[in-house]
Amino acid sequence: MNRYPQISKKLGRSIDDLKAAVRRLSRLHPHPGKQIGIDEAPPITPDALIYFDEETGKYEIEMMNDPAPNLYISGLWRRYLKEKQGDKKTREFLANNVRNARWLIESIEQRKSTIMRVIRQVVDAQRDFFEKGPEFLRPLPMIQVADQLGIHVATVSRAVSEKWIQTPRGVYPLRRFFSGGTTSSEGEDMSWDAVKEKLKVIINEEDKNNPLDDHEIVEKLAAQGLTLARRTVAKYRKILNIPTARQRKAY
Repeated sequence: MNRYPQISKKLGRSIDDLKAAVRRLSRLHPHPGKQIGIDEAPPITPDALIYFDEETGKYEIEMMNDPAPNLYISGLWRRYLKEKQGDKKTREFLANNVRNARWLIESIEQRKSTIMRVIRQVVDAQRDFFEKGPEFLRPLPMIQVADQLGIHVATVSRAVSEKWIQTPRGVYPLRRFFSGGTTSSEGEDMSWDAVKEKLKVIINEEDKNNPLDDHEIVEKLAAQGLTLARRTVAKYRKILNIPTARQRKAY
């Protein structure tokens, strides 16, 4: 709460009394029923590991926990067809199913290859993120990756769906690395997520007795080479669940 003077006057209690009440309320559970229930989120198992190889000086990718089994066509049935055993109808039945099996195996291998290629594009584009942190996440539209790989953007979207990668900065959904962005006055590309990180830093470092309004945040960002409209700052402040300057003011 940051309207202590008004509330104090209305209730006829001191600000210290109000702060003590708030501290007591903050220790209460807003959903007491959850304390006797089980609501544990399932653990996240990354689909790929990103690590820096000292020998090559590059970030390498290791695919992990592939749920798809290694598929192959039984040699028995391949020999059966090659030696033309059985009647014509049986051979046609086997030939058709072997073709379907080959198609399935090739489709699975192609999907694995696509995921690997997409992750490689992410790793190459987002090296600064891995080395310096979220503020250095670069814009990376899916259409750009699709064009570079010569595939449809929908294929990229399916490839990254529900995929997680373990990076030197933690475990992230693969989709996290795809976003639009803006360009600084110095010509540096910056994703909207990176802009939000800068916004959080500015507000975390503000004078809590005299917090910055959105216009002042715009000026702070401009000093860092980022030209944004006030409504854009307000939009991202709300997305980050950061209150207005008046609501952030400490009494």
